[in-house]
Amino acid sequence: MEKDGRTSGILRVNRTLDYDAGPDHRHFLLNISATPLTPTLGHVAYTSVRIDIVDFDDLSPQFSHDTYRLAFVENDSSIINVSLATTPRLLARDMDFGINQTVLYKIQSGASLSGQPFLQIDQETGEFKVIRIFDREALSSNEILLQVKAYQTDKPNTRIALATVIVTVLDKNDNRPVIVPTNLSATIAENSAAGTYVTRLSASDLDV
Repeated sequence: MEKDGRTSGILRVNRTLDYDAGPDHRHFLLNISATPLTPTLGHVAYTSVRIDIVDFDDLSPQFSHDTYRLAFVENDSSIINVSLATTPRLLARDMDFGINQTVLYKIQSGASLSGQPFLQIDQETGEFKVIRIFDREALSSNEILLQVKAYQTDKPNTRIALATVIVTVLDKNDNRPVIVPTNLSATIAENSAAGTYVTRLSASDLDV
């Protein structure tokens, strides 16, 4: 702060102020003295002025991490509509600490399979719910990428942040092995030597 001249008594800012820079940048105490233009011994007055800096909404929310993980088992009806937390826990906050506007969450993309949603997010807590079961073996990959948006309730289109949630669908042993071919006949000459090739079978298991 600086005084605008010696006689006007006006105080002006002489540099940029930033509330979010920390507690030391939010309050200023000025000690001011006043004396006559013609100095007279002992004729002086003192006062103090406290300046409080008010936060301005110039920062968007920020996630605690860029990437989060969520995992659950395929074909498990017990987790339907049960709150599931990511690792680490999904969290975003308004970086304008003096305003601390409410931040809500929304799935931006990735929460649908074959055009049908399979995940929902609690807009307040950031926890997820599986809303339908599905088969891991029907997926091209066991990992699904979600993009999650955090936004301020007062400026949902401009004060936003984005993070990635990696959803891992865990396999369970719910498929029997398959032998190919299912029916086979083979012939071999009598007195064949040990180790003579007869035929070949193959077996596979969809559970990875």
